[in-house]
Amino acid sequence: MLSFLIKTILFKETIQNGLDIHNHILPGIDDGAKNIDESLILIKGLQSLNIISSYATPHIMAGFYENNQESIWNSMQRLSQDSNYQDLNFPIYPSAEYMLDDNFLKNIHKTNLKSLMLKQHNYILVEMSYAYESPRFEDILFKMQTSGLNPIMAHPERYNYWNIDHDIESLRSRNIHFQLNALSLSDYYGSAVQKKAIRWLKKGYYSFIGTDLHHTKHLNALQNLQISKKIAPLVEELWNNNKKLLAK
Repeated sequence: MLSFLIKTILFKETIQNGLDIHNHILPGIDDGAKNIDESLILIKGLQSLNIISSYATPHIMAGFYENNQESIWNSMQRLSQDSNYQDLNFPIYPSAEYMLDDNFLKNIHKTNLKSLMLKQHNYILVEMSYAYESPRFEDILFKMQTSGLNPIMAHPERYNYWNIDHDIESLRSRNIHFQLNALSLSDYYGSAVQKKAIRWLKKGYYSFIGTDLHHTKHLNALQNLQISKKIAPLVEELWNNNKKLLAK
């Protein structure tokens, strides 16, 4: 078939020397990689997608994943001392994905919170339940921003209660940034999520993109992901934005 008749490309073709800002590749710390061997498989998988470095963002979620600066850095240290990891030449910057809950609100002024942010401009990756908006969301949002934190909402297209474009535009006007999950561009999370993600991508609502990689099922789906050529330039732009999140 002539190339101009092909309407899709592989997702990885949108990535050149990419920086991933959302994944769960650190070993034994949350619902991502269970051990170093699994971490290595996922890292090699990221490299196969033309990603050359990454923030690692394990969950910090009260009652489920009681991570903190020490536990995350210890996991990173175990991985970094592994000779097989050292051979990969894949820089990882320890960070976190924070659940917006009362525990987050209680610790918002602590210095160890800021040690686990994305490095540029005080960006911090946050999430909520897929089923309901976090209680006191507006209060948390206000306190984040008055504390000098710039929130990036992870995978907003997956929040069932966020469907009205006007509400997203309102949050964006308040300097809230949104991170697209790459697999949301397929029907991996369902067709409703896919349609919302593509619509919001076309409207320019997203600032960044991430793999949200947890396991080999995610990895296989990412490696086989096909996207429309029409949205490919928009996806490339998000990957370029990611690179701006590394400290200079």
